[in-house]
Amino acid sequence: MTRWGLIFRSLQFKHFRNFFLAQNIVMTGSWMQRSAVLWLVYRLTQSSLLLGLCAFLGELPVFILTPFAGVLSDRFNKKNLLRVYILITVFFSFLLALAGWRQVAFIPVYFALNVCLGIMSGLDNAVRQALVSELVPSREYISNALALFNMSNHCSRIVSFSLFGLIIKFFGETGCFVFNVLFAFTMFGALCSIPDSAVYQPEKQARAAPLWNSFREGARYLAGDKALSTLVLTVVGMSMVGMSYSVTLPVLAQEIFHGDASTFGWLMTGVSLGSLSASVQLACRKNILNLERDILQAGLLWGLMFLLLAYNQILWLNWFLLILLGHGVVVQFGSNIILQTLAPRPYRGRLVSFYILAFHGMTPFGSLLLGRLTSWLGVQNALAFCGVFCLSVMLWFWSRRQIVAERIGARQG
Repeated sequence: MTRWGLIFRSLQFKHFRNFFLAQNIVMTGSWMQRSAVLWLVYRLTQSSLLLGLCAFLGELPVFILTPFAGVLSDRFNKKNLLRVYILITVFFSFLLALAGWRQVAFIPVYFALNVCLGIMSGLDNAVRQALVSELVPSREYISNALALFNMSNHCSRIVSFSLFGLIIKFFGETGCFVFNVLFAFTMFGALCSIPDSAVYQPEKQARAAPLWNSFREGARYLAGDKALSTLVLTVVGMSMVGMSYSVTLPVLAQEIFHGDASTFGWLMTGVSLGSLSASVQLACRKNILNLERDILQAGLLWGLMFLLLAYNQILWLNWFLLILLGHGVVVQFGSNIILQTLAPRPYRGRLVSFYILAFHGMTPFGSLLLGRLTSWLGVQNALAFCGVFCLSVMLWFWSRRQIVAERIGARQG
């Protein structure tokens, strides 16, 4: 098999291929919308504190609802559940586009709609990620399918941030909102093409159990597996601060580099290129052996890049450092691949929800913290804090790395 054939081997399966292509399109619109909301709030308020608060309110529902979403994912047909979520999300995105078109300057309107979209994101993420592993025929393809899923997210980020400045220039933030509404229907169409027989059908007994009992059962399983719990706790620490850097980039673009929306989009493109390289690296792997080593190396690189970014004032060098920073998401993506490869199928939705809770659920608290630190200490000192925190988390992971390695070895053996 050629190198390209190895990277894209999961695309030989029709249902996953359709899902993958739709994911690229729909996430392009989603990333443009997220960036446009943050840019609009900062443009109207010129407040890094309100910028952090907006990001916090949009991401907080992920923290609250993700465990519940995981329980629902293990109870119902994931494909049908995701279609319902998409239609509701389109409705809120349409309202956001309408507010932008009418040039509403009342900031709480955007905060409220951002919360509504965050609620849908909290319900959607666990189902979408758990569905990926069901669209390939066996466990040997799960790691590659998840790597391609992550790759699609970051390809779409590169495209969206490259287009972001142009769309803002010619159509304003409203243009980003409208494109997101249109792109969402591609995923709806892809899901309609997947037959119910291709998706895992939960047993009736699972649907009858009380929600709290199902949640507690999944939590007990995770707590009892030291390797998986180590990975999830590592993702908690790295995501709370490491994934909240986006609230500092609009400030960095304007105050340090004296740029505009195009500068912000260019900086975000650098991060996306690094994340894409991480996805390609993971897609090239034939199995999960020694993946914990890659996680450790990527996490240490992540923390170091934050420290270098903190006091660099050369734009092109900053962009290069952001590429290396973006590569650090091997920590999250690698942890997800290990978790889904090792997870029993009846528990997969709930275990994925705990991973998403660790990945995305911690981000709102980090966004609020970094927004406050940026306001108090300045953007450069806030980035330095991120670096020290991330390095501390990875030192803890290094102390428990052998537990993860033994669990992987037992599974592969």
